[in-house]
Formats: sequence, C-alpha cells, structure tokens
Amino acid sequence: MRYSIHGNLNKKCGSLKNRTNKEPVEHIFNSVLYFENVDFKVQPKGHEKIASGAHREIVAYAIGDLITRGSATFDIFANRSEYVQVSYNPVDNPTRDHFYVRATGEKVTQASEMVVVCSASCNNRINMKTYIKI
Repeated sequence: MRYSIHGNLNKKCGSLKNRTNKEPVEHIFNSVLYFENVDFKVQPKGHEKIASGAHREIVAYAIGDLITRGSATFDIFANRSEYVQVSYNPVDNPTRDHFYVRATGEKVTQASEMVVVCSASCNNRINMKTYIKI
C-alpha cells in the first residue's frame, strides 16, 4: 500500500498516512520504516510562503510503498555507507525547494528504497531522519 510520511514539528515524530484507504494519520515514535518506489514531493506555493517567513505547514512529504516496519530507539542508519541522508527544510535552506542529499546538496525526487528512522536519538527538531539507498 502507498503511504506518505512527513516530519511533524509539533509532536516531534513522523506522521504516516495511508494514501490507499485514507486512514487517519499515525504518529510514529521509536520505529524504523522501510519503503520502496518513493517519490519526494514539495508543494511550490507552500514552500514559497514558508521560505518568506509564513507559518510552517505540511508542504513536503515522501510517498512510497511501505514494505516493513520495526522498532528502533537509536539511529541505526547513521553510519551505513550504502545509505545517504535526505532532507528538506525551507527555513534553513529557503533556496532549496526540493528534497536533497544532506552531504552534497544533490536534488532528490525519487528513490527505489527509503528508510525512515523515528527516534529521539536522531537529535533534530522532529526526531526523524530519512535515508535513501545509493
């Protein structure tokens, strides 16, 4: 089934939504989720508003086939060489209206595999990190 996921600044977690049957959003804590066939989406008008100082809202998310999920209390992918971290932040990077590889700035629109780690050990504003397989 197709799911979308985005970082939730208010709850400091990942927010997962089933795109197939429109179930309510599930807030994800202490988990690792594996996706395939992923598309990264950013709504251009929403990005422009946030980048120019407007209130933050959901304008970016990843959509993919959720393959499996498990528990994780620490970031198990931080030092895995076959994965790179992907990010999107219109406040810190207003000129980047897309997801990008954190280490290189390379634009990311799709990935065959994605891993999302939701854990306080991620040590960022949303306690979530996203990785794609290279």
